[in-house]
This record gives sequence, C-alpha cells and structure tokens, in this order.
Amino acid sequence: MSPSRSIVHKLSPSIENAMADMLEIIDRKDDLASSYFADNDLIAIGALKAFKLRGYKVPEEISVIGFDNISESRIIEPALTTMDVPRLYIGQTAAKILIEQVQTKRIYPTKIEISAKIIKRFSH
Repeated sequence: MSPSRSIVHKLSPSIENAMADMLEIIDRKDDLASSYFADNDLIAIGALKAFKLRGYKVPEEISVIGFDNISESRIIEPALTTMDVPRLYIGQTAAKILIEQVQTKRIYPTKIEISAKIIKRFSH
C-alpha cells in the first residue's frame, strides 16, 4: 500500500505504553486501519490488547503482525503472527564488522541483507 493511503500510528516501544497509546487513539476516534504491522512484538502485543479491550475482534476486524518473534508472542490471545529474525546472527555480524573497522581504522558503509521468515499464528 502506498504511504499516502496508509494509516500510521506511533506507539511507545513497550507493551503497557503501546497499549495506552492505542487506547488513546481509539478513544479519540482516530481512523483505524484494518491491519497493522508493528516495529516489534512488544508494540504489536500492546496494540492487540488495546483493540481487545475496546471490543474489536482480532483478526476478524483488525489484524496485527509483529516483528522479532519474542516468547510472549506465543502466549498472547490470539497468538501473534510475527516475523522471525536471526537476532544472534545479526548481532554477531554487526560486531564482526565493527571490530574490523576499529582494527583497520577504515570505515566503509556496509549493507547486509538478512532474511526473515513469517511465523503465522492467529492475529492476522
């Protein structure tokens, strides 16, 4: 979907604060999207909880997808659909590049693509 047709809400990066932010958005009667993709699972879980508290059916009325596949995403109801990323590998790769740049005193812009995989659960 083009950014001009997207609905974007900025939520705090914790379950409790993301839930409070989304409750405020719902209570103000701001436009809501039919589906949300969150920057991480904590934000997605907070939004999901807010939707449920205000009577929305997830995923029938609003779907939510997270990013990072934390353990809490399995136990929330409904279980959160999320993107699984190899966090350990990402950290090791970043550390390796940083160490190399410190040792050689040469800083080169580096772009690395690392695949993610969707974990389909019940929130979408």
